[in-house]
Amino acid sequence: MMAGDEKDDETVDTPSAQTGGEAKDVRRPRAAPQGPGDPNPNFINAARMGELSSMQAWVEQGANVNATEPATGATALHLAAAMKARPIINWLAKCDGIDYLITDNEGRLPSALAFEVADDPAIGRYLAGKQAAQARERGIDLQSLL
Repeated sequence: MMAGDEKDDETVDTPSAQTGGEAKDVRRPRAAPQGPGDPNPNFINAARMGELSSMQAWVEQGANVNATEPATGATALHLAAAMKARPIINWLAKCDGIDYLITDNEGRLPSALAFEVADDPAIGRYLAGKQAAQARERGIDLQSLL
């Protein structure tokens, strides 16, 4: 299921002064904006929603393409790999400074999410190749990251 699908929405019981203190069922997308002034959370939110044009705009405003989602440690590349978002993956691959070797909070590289979550071996192999090349360039043993 893709981010933004109805089943991915969170239901939050929120008491407020406007509802007389009663809890109200409020639906909001999981990628609700976290603050208009900080490009990194908004960039991650756009990635979670698969919104390439928004991601591009946030990078132009200074967002870090390697920013991580605090709760999961996932980067935009992790999210795109998990969603089979090939246009986003292709765009990220062209971004200066993209780091293919960042692991999420569960120790997974983006290629692992392509294989395990998206069940897309083509994306998984593409990302694994990028990861291996970057590890060689940096003198890192890729096995140490797995």
